[in-house]
Amino acid sequence: MIKSRFALLSTLFLSLCAAFLVWMGFSRMVAPDEGYYLLAARLLLDGKSLYRDFFYPQMPFFPYLFAGWMKIAGVGWEQARLFNSIINILCMLVLFEIVRLKTSRFLACLAVLLFVGAGLVLGWFSITKPYGASTLFCLISYWLLQLKSHSLWRVFWSGLFLALAVNCRSYFVVLLPIFLIWLLQRSVSEHSRLKTFGVFILGGILTLIPQLGFLISDFSTFWFNNVGYHLLRSEMPAAQQWQHRFEILSAVIGLRADPRFDGVQLPLLCAGALLHLLRRAWAGRAPDPAFWIGFALFLVSIAPIPVHPQYFCLAIPFMIICSMIFLHESLAWCLTRTGGVGAASLLLLVLIGFYLKSFPGSIKSNVSTGVGVALLKAGNSDNATLGAIKAVSAEINLRTKPGEVVLSRWPGYLLESHAQPYPGTENQFWVRVGHRLSAEDRRAYRIIDRNEFRTALTDPKVKLVITEESALKGYFSKKALIDNGFKEVKQLRGVMIYAR
Repeated sequence: MIKSRFALLSTLFLSLCAAFLVWMGFSRMVAPDEGYYLLAARLLLDGKSLYRDFFYPQMPFFPYLFAGWMKIAGVGWEQARLFNSIINILCMLVLFEIVRLKTSRFLACLAVLLFVGAGLVLGWFSITKPYGASTLFCLISYWLLQLKSHSLWRVFWSGLFLALAVNCRSYFVVLLPIFLIWLLQRSVSEHSRLKTFGVFILGGILTLIPQLGFLISDFSTFWFNNVGYHLLRSEMPAAQQWQHRFEILSAVIGLRADPRFDGVQLPLLCAGALLHLLRRAWAGRAPDPAFWIGFALFLVSIAPIPVHPQYFCLAIPFMIICSMIFLHESLAWCLTRTGGVGAASLLLLVLIGFYLKSFPGSIKSNVSTGVGVALLKAGNSDNATLGAIKAVSAEINLRTKPGEVVLSRWPGYLLESHAQPYPGTENQFWVRVGHRLSAEDRRAYRIIDRNEFRTALTDPKVKLVITEESALKGYFSKKALIDNGFKEVKQLRGVMIYAR
């Protein structure tokens, strides 16, 4: 009877958390990168191809995933945010089930509370970026292997889901050795080991089949989009790069204040994972594979330059798993000590209070103020709402015919429009590397530089220019617009629309 009541309460709790995640998905301000992810998905629906027809500096599966959803639900910001909320909820449910199987239903609910209350999860799993999808696939892969009943089918699907995570976010490839070692430890003989490895790798290879043709025909373009661009995107000197990494790491572990991180959340989760490692070492046991997964994702988050705080959100679910295992084992030990459970419960409540202290502020930052959040324009949260962006798209539709070309520094304005982006502006990252490539390489990789962006004003195909005051200063002047026949026809929350 008690178990059934607690099961009912936990179901109600999960439902409330799911409703909150949906609300967060629709309320969170738009992040700059969302525009190019979603426009890439829309361009796929228009019949274009990644890499071949436009520059896309990521692995390919994520835009195909959203293109498939938008083919069913329609092209739009709300549809994309709804799908992302579904992905987020699935992450929560898989995390709940993993922790429930390893510990208890109570700690599984606590894991969900820590997941939903994490500022980095609120901010970066709720928007249309690959963090949620890649983490979901990785969690499913992990869940399939940690089930007690071991079968080759589960191994196959685990390999496939890990490969899907890699195909969303290339960083996840660092987890392959961890999963292979895990399989090695589970195998009872050399023959079963080889068979298990083969089945796991086969699952992963199947996800590459749609890409094989392009990989064979134009590997250099695939390499540049996924690796070469990221090696060029920063001109920071080596010494400054290490200083930058140290500053971010200091903020992660709580030694330096940074509005982009939420108080003590990451330090507490890091401490929980480390305590799990130490407790297992003291008992002569290996840590749960979730520790090595979280540790690897944490380390790889420091590798890119510049290092962005949101990268660390990938490790959070696995740190939570380790922390819950530590709590489960520690509470079991406390039961053997007089007054141990009471003292441990009090300490746990205090730590949860500290962890969730920044929760209201995280909601406020991501929904209204934009403090510590990447915006379309720094310091201006007014034009980062779904309504503001949809208003620009509606104006584009009013002033262009289907298929006409629009020059926009930010591609997200074109998502809900019937216009096409000027070639090379399908995403905003050309500005980082265009000047570092030869004209031949720019043509090969579908990238433009600032001069080509400016001369786009002379192209008679361009019917509309979408820009802001800051972009005018950095790319072309109002005089250049007027000289090429453009005049300002509308201004929406700082976004200026020029037509000719």
